Amino acid sequence: MNKKFEKYFLEKGLNIQGNVATGKINGYEVNFELNVYAKQNPLLINFSTFTTPEQKNEILKKLRSFGFKFIQYDFNSLGLIIGANDITIGRLLKRLDDILDAVTETLKEVDAKDSNYCPLCGSEINDLESINCSIENYNINLCPVCGEGYNKKMEEEQKAYDEQPNNYLKGFGGALIGALAGIAIAFALYLAGFISSLSAFVAVLLGSFLYKKFGGKQNKVMVVILSLTTLASMVLAVYLVYIFASYQAAVEEGLSYSGIEAFNILMENDEFQNAFISDMVMMLLFSFIGIGWTVYDLYKNLRKSKK
Repeated sequence: MNKKFEKYFLEKGLNIQGNVATGKINGYEVNFELNVYAKQNPLLINFSTFTTPEQKNEILKKLRSFGFKFIQYDFNSLGLIIGANDITIGRLLKRLDDILDAVTETLKEVDAKDSNYCPLCGSEINDLESINCSIENYNINLCPVCGEGYNKKMEEEQKAYDEQPNNYLKGFGGALIGALAGIAIAFALYLAGFISSLSAFVAVLLGSFLYKKFGGKQNKVMVVILSLTTLASMVLAVYLVYIFASYQAAVEEGLSYSGIEAFNILMENDEFQNAFISDMVMMLLFSFIGIGWTVYDLYKNLRKSKK
């Protein structure tokens, strides 16, 4: 948790767990989710409230009329969701009180249900009867009926996940197809006059999708298989492109070298060697970025499953 936001949330009397702060703001249950690396909305604010379609339209109309910059409003199944951003964290924090006051005043004006009501069904609840559930990383208080129903649904999903067969071989096949697609794109881009790291993204993202599609379970083993397959294929892609380019250069010079022989000779040239190393480093860098995204996505899904 960012220290500035942590201080702000603690001053508001909120409970902080990881990158989520939970508590009550002007009578409404609110969850703040902070991701300082998110480009569009580093701060997500969820007001738990039950509203009718007419109330939703009126709320959005009123909020947008305030003209807050870098702020987006929408509704999800839990209530009002707000995406907040600014040029700097400090600027966003300075505006946050005004934004929260405007939101709660608007909710009260249209009689949107506060924390005394279940955000899913609108029935009245209290602290003794409500059931706290972890939904989409947020802590939400629900009425006993909705809470028990949600927990039962989560138990069924967890049981289905635990009982899901894990076919590592087929999953590896999916990762391999993604890797081969990356190699093919690397060659296609080379023939078009480019050596691009786009192929690394294709390899890891397509490999991840096909790994799960072919029956591999989304777990830590998947990350290991996908990472090794992607990295190996991208290293091979760069080598193959340069070996092919070396062979073409030898043919143009009328020399009867194989691609590997021509590559070994050209590697003695500093300019050629520097270009090869540069392209290899960039390809591996973007491979690690793609793998990092996969690891983060896996972490979110495993965390959600655990909750």
